[in-house]
Amino acid sequence: MLRVLLFCGAVCLATAFAPPAGAIPTTREGIAAQIAQEQLVASKYLDVVLKFKHAQSSGQAASFFLQEQQKKGSGSSDSDEANSPTKLRLLAAYNLLEAVGVKSYQILIHAPDVQQQYAVDRVVQLQAATAFNGNIPAQLLQLLYIRAYNTQLKTLKLAKALQVVSHYRSWLEDELDVNIALLSEDISDLPSAELDSIVASKLFAFQANYELGLI
Repeated sequence: MLRVLLFCGAVCLATAFAPPAGAIPTTREGIAAQIAQEQLVASKYLDVVLKFKHAQSSGQAASFFLQEQQKKGSGSSDSDEANSPTKLRLLAAYNLLEAVGVKSYQILIHAPDVQQQYAVDRVVQLQAATAFNGNIPAQLLQLLYIRAYNTQLKTLKLAKALQVVSHYRSWLEDELDVNIALLSEDISDLPSAELDSIVASKLFAFQANYELGLI
């Protein structure tokens, strides 16, 4: 169903922004403008798809985490039923890791935008300095400073987001390994050292996420 909806959306967007019959650009400028428009539409569509997939995986992970807590609260054990707390925790970690993978892809495809914005800001700064012979008016100087500060914040947020993804991957990969071992009965109980490692990885992930929210 999801694939059908995404395919229909892609067809609708392609049809809406396709040039009408007989109006296909032939000049270099017209072709460049048409390509730029199609690239913008494709970028927006990809952004919507990734946001939807991230929300879907995050929602499933949250659902499994809640079910696990309910099972633990009711006193269920791994031998009680098919949906044991360990299986639910494994499914939650798997879906959250999938959401983290989507998030990392979102970060990477937006990184060139930040780099391009920095290049544009630098060009504007040099043009302003040249136009006013180095004596830039205070109002324009303040505007340039705000633009540069905004770009620096985006760069810092991008770097912190990559750190969050890295910490979440470390935590969730440990969760997957341990829960798979528990379900396959390779180990009967979680060693204290492994538990401390998972708790530390989780704390690092939550701390990095908190710091990202402060930016």
